[in-house]
Amino acid sequence: MVKNKNLLKQDGNKILFIIFTILFFILFIYKDLIIKNLVIFKSSIPNKIKKDIKRKVFPYSYIKELEELNDDIKIKYKKTVTELSAKNDLKIKESLIPLTFEIWKKELKLDSLGKDLKKYYPVKNKLAYGIFNPYPGSAYLDNHKKNLFLLSSIGILGFSEINEEQLFFKQIENNIGDYLGPSQLMRGGDFTYNASIKDLKIFNDKIFVSLTREFENNCWNLTILEGEINYKKINFRPMFSPNECISSIKTKDNEFRMGQSGGRITVIDKNRIIFSVGDFRNRNLAQDEKSFYGKIIELNLKTNKSKIISLGHRNPQGLLYLKDQNIVFATEHGPQGGDEVNKVLLESKNTPNYGWPIASYGEHYGGKSKDNKLKYEKFPLHKSHSKYGFVEPIISFTPSIAISEIINIGEDKILFGSLKDKSIYTFYNNKHKKELKRIFIGERIRDIISIDNSIFLFLEDTASIGRIDF
Repeated sequence: MVKNKNLLKQDGNKILFIIFTILFFILFIYKDLIIKNLVIFKSSIPNKIKKDIKRKVFPYSYIKELEELNDDIKIKYKKTVTELSAKNDLKIKESLIPLTFEIWKKELKLDSLGKDLKKYYPVKNKLAYGIFNPYPGSAYLDNHKKNLFLLSSIGILGFSEINEEQLFFKQIENNIGDYLGPSQLMRGGDFTYNASIKDLKIFNDKIFVSLTREFENNCWNLTILEGEINYKKINFRPMFSPNECISSIKTKDNEFRMGQSGGRITVIDKNRIIFSVGDFRNRNLAQDEKSFYGKIIELNLKTNKSKIISLGHRNPQGLLYLKDQNIVFATEHGPQGGDEVNKVLLESKNTPNYGWPIASYGEHYGGKSKDNKLKYEKFPLHKSHSKYGFVEPIISFTPSIAISEIINIGEDKILFGSLKDKSIYTFYNNKHKKELKRIFIGERIRDIISIDNSIFLFLEDTASIGRIDF
Protein backbone atom coordinates (compact mmCIF):
# COMPACT_ATOMS: atom_id res chain seq x y z
CA MET A 1 0.00 0.00 0.00
CA VAL A 2 2.86 2.38 0.94
CA LYS A 3 4.64 1.53 -2.31
CA ASN A 4 1.49 2.33 -4.33
CA LYS A 5 1.14 5.70 -2.55
CA ASN A 6 4.76 6.58 -3.38
CA LEU A 7 4.21 5.65 -7.04
CA LEU A 8 1.07 7.81 -7.16
CA LYS A 9 3.00 10.69 -5.58
CA GLN A 10 5.82 10.34 -8.15
CA ASP A 11 3.29 10.23 -11.02
CA GLY A 12 1.58 13.32 -9.63
CA ASN A 13 4.88 15.22 -9.47
CA LYS A 14 5.66 14.25 -13.08
CA ILE A 15 2.25 15.49 -14.23
CA LEU A 16 2.74 18.83 -12.38
CA PHE A 17 6.21 19.18 -13.92
CA ILE A 18 4.80 18.60 -17.43
CA ILE A 19 1.96 21.12 -16.85
CA PHE A 20 4.33 23.86 -15.57
CA THR A 21 6.76 23.17 -18.47
CA ILE A 22 3.97 23.58 -21.02
CA LEU A 23 2.76 26.78 -19.33
CA PHE A 24 6.30 28.15 -19.29
CA PHE A 25 6.75 27.61 -23.04
CA ILE A 26 3.32 29.14 -23.79
CA LEU A 27 4.20 32.20 -21.72
CA PHE A 28 7.64 32.41 -23.34
CA ILE A 29 6.28 32.13 -26.89
CA TYR A 30 3.34 34.48 -26.41
CA LYS A 31 4.86 36.79 -23.78
CA ASP A 32 4.78 39.88 -26.03
CA LEU A 33 1.11 39.33 -26.85
CA ILE A 34 0.23 38.73 -23.16
CA ILE A 35 2.14 41.82 -22.01
CA LYS A 36 0.52 43.90 -24.76
CA ASN A 37 -2.97 42.78 -23.70
CA LEU A 38 -2.19 43.43 -20.03
CA VAL A 39 -1.01 46.94 -20.91
CA ILE A 40 -4.18 47.55 -22.92
CA PHE A 41 -6.32 46.21 -20.05
CA LYS A 42 -4.49 48.33 -17.48
CA SER A 43 -4.78 51.47 -19.65
CA SER A 44 -8.52 50.89 -20.00
CA ILE A 45 -9.06 51.05 -16.21
CA PRO A 46 -10.01 54.60 -15.09
CA ASN A 47 -7.41 56.30 -12.87
CA LYS A 48 -9.94 56.67 -10.06
CA ILE A 49 -10.52 52.88 -9.95
CA LYS A 50 -6.75 52.25 -10.08
CA LYS A 51 -6.23 54.54 -7.09
CA ASP A 52 -9.10 52.94 -5.18
CA ILE A 53 -7.68 49.46 -5.81
CA LYS A 54 -4.24 50.52 -4.64
CA ARG A 55 -5.65 52.41 -1.65
CA LYS A 56 -7.95 49.61 -0.47
CA VAL A 57 -6.18 46.43 -1.58
CA PHE A 58 -2.54 47.49 -1.30
CA PRO A 59 -2.58 50.21 1.43
CA TYR A 60 1.15 50.13 2.20
CA SER A 61 1.96 50.48 -1.50
CA TYR A 62 -0.40 53.47 -1.54
CA ILE A 63 1.38 55.02 1.46
CA LYS A 64 4.74 54.51 -0.26
CA GLU A 65 3.37 56.18 -3.40
CA LEU A 66 2.26 59.20 -1.35
CA GLU A 67 5.68 59.42 0.31
CA GLU A 68 7.39 59.29 -3.10
CA LEU A 69 4.97 61.93 -4.43
CA ASN A 70 5.79 64.10 -1.44
CA ASP A 71 9.52 63.76 -2.20
CA ASP A 72 8.93 64.54 -5.90
CA ILE A 73 6.97 67.68 -4.97
CA LYS A 74 9.78 68.80 -2.67
CA ILE A 75 12.35 68.36 -5.45
CA LYS A 76 10.22 69.90 -8.20
CA TYR A 77 8.79 72.85 -6.33
CA LYS A 78 11.34 73.21 -3.54
CA LYS A 79 9.84 75.66 -1.04
CA THR A 80 6.48 76.10 -2.79
CA VAL A 81 5.08 72.72 -1.65
CA THR A 82 3.58 74.43 1.40
CA GLU A 83 1.87 76.96 -0.83
CA LEU A 84 0.40 74.24 -3.07
CA SER A 85 -1.04 72.24 -0.17
CA ALA A 86 -2.28 75.35 1.66
CA LYS A 87 -4.09 76.58 -1.47
CA ASN A 88 -5.82 73.20 -1.82
CA ASP A 89 -7.12 73.27 1.77
CA LEU A 90 -7.99 76.98 1.77
CA LYS A 91 -10.14 76.42 -1.33
CA ILE A 92 -12.01 73.62 0.47
CA LYS A 93 -12.45 75.84 3.55
CA GLU A 94 -13.70 78.87 1.63
CA SER A 95 -16.23 76.85 -0.38
CA LEU A 96 -17.57 75.07 2.75
CA ILE A 97 -17.63 71.80 0.79
CA PRO A 98 -18.17 68.68 2.97
CA LEU A 99 -15.34 66.17 3.46
CA THR A 100 -16.21 62.52 2.83
CA PHE A 101 -14.40 59.49 4.25
CA GLU A 102 -15.46 55.94 3.34
CA ILE A 103 -14.70 52.76 5.24
CA TRP A 104 -12.14 50.32 3.82
CA LYS A 105 -13.74 46.88 4.00
CA LYS A 106 -10.54 45.04 4.81
CA GLU A 107 -9.56 45.32 8.48
CA LEU A 108 -6.01 45.32 9.85
CA LYS A 109 -5.57 42.71 12.58
CA LEU A 110 -3.89 44.11 15.69
CA ASP A 111 -2.89 40.80 17.24
CA SER A 112 -1.08 42.20 20.28
CA LEU A 113 -4.17 44.28 21.13
CA GLY A 114 -6.67 41.59 20.20
CA LYS A 115 -8.63 44.10 18.10
CA ASP A 116 -9.05 45.21 14.49
CA LEU A 117 -8.19 48.56 12.93
CA LYS A 118 -10.77 49.95 10.50
CA LYS A 119 -9.95 52.86 8.22
CA TYR A 120 -12.12 55.60 6.75
CA TYR A 121 -10.29 56.86 3.65
CA PRO A 122 -10.83 60.34 2.15
CA VAL A 123 -12.71 60.13 -1.14
CA LYS A 124 -13.85 63.72 -1.69
CA ASN A 125 -12.01 66.97 -0.91
CA LYS A 126 -8.86 65.45 0.53
CA LEU A 127 -6.76 67.37 3.04
CA ALA A 128 -3.28 68.27 1.79
CA TYR A 129 -1.64 70.65 4.30
CA GLY A 130 0.53 68.72 6.75
CA ILE A 131 2.19 69.80 9.98
CA PHE A 132 5.47 67.88 9.57
CA ASN A 133 5.21 66.42 6.08
CA PRO A 134 3.95 69.03 3.60
CA TYR A 135 1.65 66.42 2.02
CA PRO A 136 -0.79 64.80 2.76
CA GLY A 137 -2.77 66.63 5.42
CA SER A 138 -3.03 66.76 9.20
CA ALA A 139 -6.05 67.17 11.48
CA TYR A 140 -7.33 66.81 15.05
CA LEU A 141 -10.44 65.07 16.37
CA ASP A 142 -12.94 65.47 19.21
CA ASN A 143 -16.62 64.79 19.82
CA HIS A 144 -19.77 66.66 20.83
CA LYS A 145 -23.08 64.94 21.53
CA LYS A 146 -22.02 61.78 19.67
CA ASN A 147 -20.86 63.77 16.62
CA LEU A 148 -17.25 63.37 15.53
CA PHE A 149 -15.54 66.74 15.00
CA LEU A 150 -12.54 67.27 12.72
CA LEU A 151 -10.30 70.34 12.59
CA SER A 152 -7.65 70.42 9.87
CA SER A 153 -4.23 71.97 10.32
CA ILE A 154 -5.34 75.15 8.48
CA GLY A 155 -8.76 75.52 10.16
CA ILE A 156 -11.28 73.43 8.18
CA LEU A 157 -13.83 72.57 10.87
CA GLY A 158 -16.53 69.96 10.36
CA PHE A 159 -18.76 67.43 12.13
CA SER A 160 -20.12 64.03 11.18
CA GLU A 161 -22.47 61.44 12.55
CA ILE A 162 -20.60 58.22 13.32
CA ASN A 163 -21.57 55.16 11.31
CA GLU A 164 -19.92 52.01 10.02
CA GLU A 165 -19.72 52.92 6.34
CA GLN A 166 -19.00 56.62 5.96
CA LEU A 167 -18.01 59.81 7.77
CA PHE A 168 -19.55 62.86 6.10
CA PHE A 169 -18.14 66.04 7.65
CA LYS A 170 -20.34 69.07 7.09
CA GLN A 171 -18.25 72.21 7.36
CA ILE A 172 -18.80 74.87 10.02
CA GLU A 173 -18.00 78.40 8.93
CA ASN A 174 -15.41 79.99 11.24
CA ASN A 175 -12.99 82.91 11.59
CA ILE A 176 -9.79 80.98 12.35
CA GLY A 177 -8.36 82.60 9.21
CA ASP A 178 -8.25 85.89 11.13
CA TYR A 179 -5.46 84.37 13.23
CA LEU A 180 -3.96 81.85 10.80
CA GLY A 181 -4.24 83.17 7.26
CA PRO A 182 -2.58 82.49 3.88
CA SER A 183 0.46 84.67 4.62
CA GLN A 184 1.28 82.56 7.72
CA LEU A 185 0.50 79.21 6.09
CA MET A 186 2.60 79.84 2.99
CA ARG A 187 5.64 81.27 4.74
CA GLY A 188 8.06 78.37 4.31
CA GLY A 189 8.67 75.07 2.56
CA ASP A 190 9.05 72.75 5.55
CA PHE A 191 8.03 72.36 9.18
CA THR A 192 10.62 74.93 10.29
CA TYR A 193 8.12 77.66 9.43
CA ASN A 194 4.85 75.79 8.92
CA ALA A 195 2.24 77.59 11.02
CA SER A 196 -0.74 75.39 11.88
CA ILE A 197 -3.50 74.37 14.25
CA LYS A 198 -2.09 72.48 17.25
CA ASP A 199 -5.14 70.99 18.94
CA LEU A 200 -8.92 70.91 19.31
CA LYS A 201 -10.82 70.44 22.58
CA ILE A 202 -14.61 70.52 23.14
CA PHE A 203 -16.47 70.54 26.46
CA ASN A 204 -19.51 72.21 28.03
CA ASP A 205 -20.63 73.45 24.58
CA LYS A 206 -17.39 75.38 24.22
CA ILE A 207 -14.68 74.72 21.66
CA PHE A 208 -10.99 75.52 22.19
CA VAL A 209 -8.36 75.68 19.47
CA SER A 210 -4.61 76.17 19.80
CA LEU A 211 -2.46 77.48 16.96
CA THR A 212 0.86 79.07 16.14
CA ARG A 213 0.14 82.73 15.54
CA GLU A 214 2.22 85.52 14.06
CA PHE A 215 1.69 87.96 16.91
CA GLU A 216 3.96 90.56 15.31
CA ASN A 217 5.86 90.57 12.03
CA ASN A 218 8.08 87.43 12.06
CA CYS A 219 7.42 87.00 15.79
CA TRP A 220 5.30 84.01 16.89
CA ASN A 221 3.47 82.71 19.93
CA LEU A 222 1.11 79.89 20.92
CA THR A 223 -2.46 81.22 21.05
CA ILE A 224 -5.59 79.59 22.52
CA LEU A 225 -8.91 80.51 20.89
CA GLU A 226 -12.35 79.97 22.41
CA GLY A 227 -15.78 79.77 20.74
CA GLU A 228 -19.34 78.67 21.48
CA ILE A 229 -20.43 75.44 19.80
CA ASN A 230 -22.63 76.17 16.81
CA TYR A 231 -23.15 73.74 13.93
CA LYS A 232 -23.31 76.48 11.29
CA LYS A 233 -20.90 79.27 12.28
CA ILE A 234 -18.39 79.83 15.10
CA ASN A 235 -16.63 83.08 15.91
CA PHE A 236 -13.46 82.45 17.86
CA ARG A 237 -11.74 84.93 20.18
CA PRO A 238 -8.31 84.71 21.88
CA MET A 239 -8.37 83.36 25.44
CA PHE A 240 -4.59 83.15 25.80
CA SER A 241 -2.18 85.06 23.60
CA PRO A 242 0.91 86.30 25.46
CA ASN A 243 2.72 89.44 24.40
CA GLU A 244 5.90 87.39 24.65
CA CYS A 245 6.66 86.16 21.12
CA ILE A 246 9.64 84.45 19.51
CA SER A 247 11.34 85.85 16.43
CA SER A 248 11.69 83.46 13.51
CA ILE A 249 14.57 85.43 12.00
CA LYS A 250 16.61 86.52 15.03
CA THR A 251 16.97 84.36 18.15
CA LYS A 252 19.52 83.99 20.91
CA ASP A 253 21.03 80.80 19.47
CA ASN A 254 20.04 81.48 15.85
CA GLU A 255 17.58 78.57 15.89
CA PHE A 256 13.81 78.51 15.40
CA ARG A 257 11.37 75.65 14.90
CA MET A 258 7.63 76.23 14.48
CA GLY A 259 6.86 72.54 14.96
CA GLN A 260 8.41 72.65 18.43
CA SER A 261 5.52 74.65 19.85
CA GLY A 262 3.42 72.18 21.91
CA GLY A 263 -0.23 73.26 21.93
CA ARG A 264 -2.03 70.23 23.36
CA ILE A 265 -5.15 71.08 25.45
CA THR A 266 -7.01 69.13 28.12
CA VAL A 267 -9.69 69.93 30.70
CA ILE A 268 -9.39 69.96 34.50
CA ASP A 269 -12.91 71.12 35.37
CA LYS A 270 -15.61 73.48 34.08
CA ASN A 271 -13.50 76.52 35.00
CA ARG A 272 -9.98 75.38 34.12
CA ILE A 273 -8.05 73.99 31.18
CA ILE A 274 -4.37 73.16 30.87
CA PHE A 275 -2.24 73.30 27.73
CA SER A 276 1.36 72.84 26.69
CA VAL A 277 3.72 75.39 25.15
CA GLY A 278 6.94 74.28 23.46
CA ASP A 279 10.18 76.24 23.37
CA PHE A 280 10.21 76.90 19.57
CA ARG A 281 13.84 75.69 19.88
CA ASN A 282 14.71 78.61 22.15
CA ARG A 283 16.09 76.22 24.77
CA ASN A 284 16.99 78.81 27.40
CA LEU A 285 13.31 79.74 27.87
CA ALA A 286 12.30 76.31 29.21
CA GLN A 287 14.06 77.04 32.53
CA ASP A 288 13.02 80.71 32.66
CA GLU A 289 10.17 80.96 35.19
CA LYS A 290 9.15 84.34 33.77
CA SER A 291 8.56 82.88 30.31
CA PHE A 292 5.55 80.86 29.12
CA TYR A 293 7.68 78.81 26.69
CA GLY A 294 8.73 75.27 27.56
CA LYS A 295 5.89 75.01 30.11
CA ILE A 296 2.55 73.43 30.90
CA ILE A 297 0.05 76.18 31.70
CA GLU A 298 -3.23 76.28 33.62
CA LEU A 299 -5.81 78.81 32.41
CA ASN A 300 -8.79 79.93 34.51
CA LEU A 301 -11.69 80.41 32.11
CA LYS A 302 -13.58 82.77 34.42
CA THR A 303 -10.77 85.14 35.33
CA ASN A 304 -8.60 84.49 32.24
CA LYS A 305 -5.59 84.24 34.59
CA SER A 306 -2.86 81.73 33.83
CA LYS A 307 -0.16 80.04 35.89
CA ILE A 308 2.72 77.66 35.22
CA ILE A 309 2.12 74.16 36.59
CA SER A 310 5.38 72.60 35.31
CA LEU A 311 8.53 73.70 33.48
CA GLY A 312 11.57 72.27 31.77
CA HIS A 313 9.71 70.99 28.70
CA ARG A 314 10.84 70.86 25.08
CA ASN A 315 7.74 70.02 23.02
CA PRO A 316 4.83 68.36 24.91
CA GLN A 317 2.48 66.72 22.40
CA GLY A 318 0.00 64.89 24.63
CA LEU A 319 -1.88 65.67 27.86
CA LEU A 320 -4.15 63.45 29.94
CA TYR A 321 -5.77 64.57 33.22
CA LEU A 322 -6.89 61.91 35.72
CA LYS A 323 -9.35 63.54 38.10
CA ASP A 324 -9.36 60.83 40.79
CA GLN A 325 -5.59 61.14 41.25
CA ASN A 326 -5.27 64.82 40.35
CA ILE A 327 -2.35 64.09 38.04
CA VAL A 328 -1.48 64.86 34.44
CA PHE A 329 0.35 62.53 32.07
CA ALA A 330 2.35 64.53 29.52
CA THR A 331 4.07 63.08 26.46
CA GLU A 332 7.02 64.95 25.03
CA HIS A 333 9.24 64.97 21.96
CA GLY A 334 12.93 64.81 22.79
CA PRO A 335 15.66 66.02 20.41
CA GLN A 336 17.70 63.23 18.77
CA GLY A 337 16.19 60.60 21.08
CA GLY A 338 14.94 61.14 24.62
CA ASP A 339 11.14 61.15 24.09
CA GLU A 340 9.38 61.13 27.45
CA VAL A 341 6.16 60.26 29.25
CA ASN A 342 6.00 62.39 32.39
CA LYS A 343 3.67 62.35 35.38
CA VAL A 344 2.81 65.82 36.73
CA LEU A 345 1.48 65.95 40.30
CA LEU A 346 -0.80 68.98 40.49
CA GLU A 347 -0.64 69.15 44.30
CA SER A 348 3.14 69.56 44.41
CA LYS A 349 4.34 72.28 46.80
CA ASN A 350 6.96 73.39 44.30
CA THR A 351 6.45 73.66 40.55
CA PRO A 352 7.86 70.41 39.12
CA ASN A 353 10.79 70.79 36.73
CA TYR A 354 11.42 68.16 34.05
CA GLY A 355 14.94 69.22 33.21
CA TRP A 356 15.01 70.36 29.59
CA PRO A 357 17.53 71.44 28.29
CA ILE A 358 19.86 70.59 31.18
CA ALA A 359 18.80 66.94 31.42
CA SER A 360 17.60 64.67 28.60
CA TYR A 361 18.18 61.11 27.45
CA GLY A 362 18.51 62.41 23.90
CA GLU A 363 21.27 64.36 22.16
CA HIS A 364 21.40 67.64 20.28
CA TYR A 365 20.98 67.15 16.55
CA GLY A 366 24.40 66.35 15.13
CA GLY A 367 25.59 64.80 18.40
CA LYS A 368 28.78 65.85 20.19
CA SER A 369 30.51 67.28 17.15
CA LYS A 370 32.88 70.24 17.18
CA ASP A 371 30.09 72.45 15.89
CA ASN A 372 27.97 71.51 18.90
CA LYS A 373 30.64 72.07 21.56
CA LEU A 374 29.24 75.45 22.68
CA LYS A 375 25.70 74.07 22.64
CA TYR A 376 26.63 71.26 25.04
CA GLU A 377 28.40 73.74 27.31
CA LYS A 378 25.21 75.79 27.59
CA PHE A 379 22.71 72.90 27.45
CA PRO A 380 24.53 69.75 28.60
CA LEU A 381 21.66 67.20 28.36
CA HIS A 382 22.80 65.20 31.38
CA LYS A 383 21.77 61.54 31.31
CA SER A 384 20.10 61.74 34.69
CA HIS A 385 17.25 64.00 35.77
CA SER A 386 17.11 63.23 39.48
CA LYS A 387 20.86 63.69 40.00
CA TYR A 388 20.48 67.35 38.99
CA GLY A 389 17.28 68.02 40.93
CA PHE A 390 14.74 67.32 38.16
CA VAL A 391 11.82 64.91 37.84
CA GLU A 392 12.59 61.66 36.03
CA PRO A 393 10.27 60.57 33.20
CA ILE A 394 8.25 57.44 33.93
CA ILE A 395 9.00 56.20 30.39
CA SER A 396 11.64 57.36 27.91
CA PHE A 397 12.54 56.35 24.35
CA THR A 398 15.92 56.48 22.64
CA PRO A 399 15.90 56.56 19.66
CA SER A 400 12.92 58.87 19.30
CA ILE A 401 9.44 57.61 18.37
CA ALA A 402 7.80 61.11 18.28
CA ILE A 403 5.05 60.51 20.87
CA SER A 404 1.70 62.19 20.18
CA GLU A 405 -1.60 62.28 22.12
CA ILE A 406 -2.24 60.19 25.25
CA ILE A 407 -5.64 58.90 26.45
CA ASN A 408 -7.00 56.42 28.98
CA ILE A 409 -9.07 53.37 28.03
CA GLY A 410 -10.81 51.61 30.88
CA GLU A 411 -10.05 52.33 34.50
CA ASP A 412 -6.31 51.74 34.55
CA LYS A 413 -5.02 51.43 30.97
CA ILE A 414 -3.18 54.30 29.28
CA LEU A 415 -2.66 54.51 25.52
CA PHE A 416 -0.54 56.91 23.46
CA GLY A 417 0.30 57.25 19.79
CA SER A 418 3.49 57.94 17.91
CA LEU A 419 4.30 59.76 14.70
CA LYS A 420 7.72 58.52 13.70
CA ASP A 421 7.23 54.96 14.95
CA LYS A 422 3.71 54.72 13.43
CA SER A 423 2.44 52.73 16.41
CA ILE A 424 0.33 52.95 19.54
CA TYR A 425 1.61 51.94 22.98
CA THR A 426 -0.27 50.85 26.07
CA PHE A 427 0.73 50.66 29.73
CA TYR A 428 -1.01 50.51 33.11
CA ASN A 429 -1.34 53.39 35.53
CA ASN A 430 -0.37 51.05 38.33
CA LYS A 431 3.07 50.59 39.84
CA HIS A 432 2.58 46.82 39.83
CA LYS A 433 1.86 46.68 36.10
CA LYS A 434 4.43 48.60 34.06
CA GLU A 435 4.30 46.41 30.94
CA LEU A 436 4.66 48.60 27.85
CA LYS A 437 3.12 47.08 24.73
CA ARG A 438 3.67 48.28 21.15
CA ILE A 439 0.97 47.87 18.49
CA PHE A 440 2.10 48.70 14.94
CA ILE A 441 -0.43 50.76 12.96
CA GLY A 442 1.65 51.64 9.89
CA GLU A 443 0.93 55.39 9.70
CA ARG A 444 1.88 58.56 11.56
CA ILE A 445 -0.70 59.07 14.32
CA ARG A 446 -1.40 62.78 14.82
CA ASP A 447 -4.35 62.50 17.21
CA ILE A 448 -6.33 59.95 19.25
CA ILE A 449 -9.67 60.31 21.04
CA SER A 450 -12.04 57.86 22.71
CA ILE A 451 -15.82 57.86 22.18
CA ASP A 452 -17.81 55.30 24.16
CA ASN A 453 -16.26 51.93 23.32
CA SER A 454 -14.20 53.09 20.32
CA ILE A 455 -11.04 55.07 19.74
CA PHE A 456 -10.53 57.21 16.65
CA LEU A 457 -7.11 58.10 15.22
CA PHE A 458 -6.14 60.68 12.63
CA LEU A 459 -3.54 59.01 10.37
CA GLU A 460 -1.27 61.41 8.50
CA ASP A 461 0.31 59.24 5.81
CA THR A 462 -3.03 58.89 3.99
CA ALA A 463 -4.95 61.73 5.74
CA SER A 464 -7.45 59.08 6.87
CA ILE A 465 -9.29 58.23 10.08
CA GLY A 466 -8.70 54.98 11.94
CA ARG A 467 -11.14 53.28 14.30
CA ILE A 468 -10.62 50.56 16.91
CA ASP A 469 -13.68 49.15 18.71
CA PHE A 470 -13.23 47.75 22.21
